Amino acid sequence: MKRLVREILAEPSMINDIIRSLRSGELKEIFGNKIEEVYELLKRGDFDKELPANLTLEQIVLLVGRPVLKIRHGTYELPLSSEWNSKLEANRPTIEKAISSVGRIELREHPRYQWLGTGWFVAENIIVTNRHIAEEFSVRNGEDFVFRRNFRNREMKAWIDMREEYNLPDQIELDISKILYVSNNDYDIALLQVVIDSDEKLTPIELADKAPKNGTDVVVIGYPAKDSRSDFEEMERIFGSIYDVKRLAPGKISLSDQDSILKHDCSTLGGNSGSVVLDINSGKAVGLHFGGIYLEGNWAVSSSKVAEILKEFL
Repeated sequence: MKRLVREILAEPSMINDIIRSLRSGELKEIFGNKIEEVYELLKRGDFDKELPANLTLEQIVLLVGRPVLKIRHGTYELPLSSEWNSKLEANRPTIEKAISSVGRIELREHPRYQWLGTGWFVAENIIVTNRHIAEEFSVRNGEDFVFRRNFRNREMKAWIDMREEYNLPDQIELDISKILYVSNNDYDIALLQVVIDSDEKLTPIELADKAPKNGTDVVVIGYPAKDSRSDFEEMERIFGSIYDVKRLAPGKISLSDQDSILKHDCSTLGGNSGSVVLDINSGKAVGLHFGGIYLEGNWAVSSSKVAEILKEFL
């Protein structure tokens, strides 16, 4: 059984939420009669012993305990978990404010990709994303960075779409005009300058100046993409066969022994690269998500490291 599943099952309130969801029939459409077996396992409640490997149990625990919520019209759908529902609802205004400042980085003239990952505003006309995202369309030229050219010698174009929500056609596309910074092989950070339309009012997400405590409640806001490296059946159920659109995934911070690196257990996929890790209570960004092991754990560059680099361009 995955470490994350055992950690979720260590929370009594989360076990109650999972049992309630099983008894209410909310999960039967997804899992069919298998929910009866899972219900019996959970009802016994002896989690000190090793539970039998049960794929359905793991999927249900993650679906309720670490959900991936659709975003529409700038807000998120309600989770199955009453625990997460109360935490998110208590902070809905600050979460919605952050949602509007997160977008999908898209491309033209790239030989393989139409979009790459996630970015978010950290200053009036600056977005932050990952180095491995920016490297796909930028290259160093002396002390500066320029846009790459494809095999036809056409310059690649990049922009950020602040919408791309589930089943909605709305777009707010802002051109990326300059590559300000792409890190070397230390921290996975890039800063990009965008052209802001005078009609658009996009508020930067404030960066936390202190490291979050172990167990801090956070959400990751970004654009998970279908990932061939992940277990297909498990991924389809947890993400609901919905990819490439803006999603919100709650979870918790855990301690890391690496300098300026955080760990979190929100459910993510490849397109989440560059996502904001947001403290739901303060509404401040505590990290920049850059990777992880599917349904095991994730890593993010700390907000203090992002702020340290950003100040050179303000």
